[in-house]
Amino acid sequence: MSPARSRRRHSGKMFDDAYAEELTKRYASRPEWNRPVNYLIATSPGREPQRRWLNETLGALPSERDRYVTRLKADRNFLAAYNELAVAAVFLGCGYDVEPDPDLEGLTPDFLVQRGGDTPTIVEVYTRHRSDPHIREEQRWKELKVRARAIPLSVGLVARIPDGSGLSAPDSKTCIAIVDELKRQLLSLANPSGNTLLAEGYLFHVFEGLSGMRATMSTPPASGWHDADQVLDAIREKVSRYADIVGKADMRLVVVVAAELESSLTGELVRTALTGAQSLTLNLDPFGPSSTGPHTVRLRERDEPIRFHEAVSGVGWLVAGTDESGPLIVYRVASAERPLPWATEERLEVVNLFEA
Repeated sequence: MSPARSRRRHSGKMFDDAYAEELTKRYASRPEWNRPVNYLIATSPGREPQRRWLNETLGALPSERDRYVTRLKADRNFLAAYNELAVAAVFLGCGYDVEPDPDLEGLTPDFLVQRGGDTPTIVEVYTRHRSDPHIREEQRWKELKVRARAIPLSVGLVARIPDGSGLSAPDSKTCIAIVDELKRQLLSLANPSGNTLLAEGYLFHVFEGLSGMRATMSTPPASGWHDADQVLDAIREKVSRYADIVGKADMRLVVVVAAELESSLTGELVRTALTGAQSLTLNLDPFGPSSTGPHTVRLRERDEPIRFHEAVSGVGWLVAGTDESGPLIVYRVASAERPLPWATEERLEVVNLFEA
């Protein structure tokens, strides 16, 4: 490696021109649905603000920078690492000292945050991942959407799975066949808009196209359930892990919940779960019948605020963002032994639950 290239490779930033060039050489020839998750962040001109805050946050956590870079480069670990960095960026932006992975009697929470002489706060980030089948389903629909752009007509297409067909997202071979058949049918129609076409067993509603001379397609969302108990169980698992050390070390504990943009887990579900309401969210196809499979929900006699262990001072929801990290919404826990003194500032919103 030449000296010039060596200096370039060690710019101190992860998302720099050299990394973009590396990913472009390795993956640009691949179709969009078969590129690593960080490809768009690294190479898209429109993602410069996102690259900036990620690089700044990595630079502010030098002791763990290399570990975070390794996790960000692995698709399976990317989301959890990304959400942790987003939470760290919010606190850093508010002037807090952020220590990643502190060693607390053998336990290593995600962060220890503190400002001035305030009591230190353990921050644990729980990221809810979608299941592998849902991710594969979404990738297949994405492939169909990208391939549909090859149809040289300005039309909008809405894909549907007919009720009772037993079909799921199409594989690559079926995607190719669908696009070929749609192209043949569309080019044979004098006025395609308003028609419903059948291709390989799938239905496609045709609408007036947007700008441009290529077809665009909307596909069903990958299905999935989340309910209040799943959220609460995840929070309680984090609390149980750190309750003893919080009491012995005179610290606070905040558990932050985060998810993927495409996940059915939402901030509203987190908020209602904390109020004691048994609620659930799911992704469905708004244009036709959908099937999510069975899902059992525990019923309650009444809705009443959830009481956590006294060790937890707050529960947060990380709002998914790209240009900026967060914002982070933190709900104070009324039963906490050490109440949160934080106030709303910058991209940190702190609220009492029943004021939300």
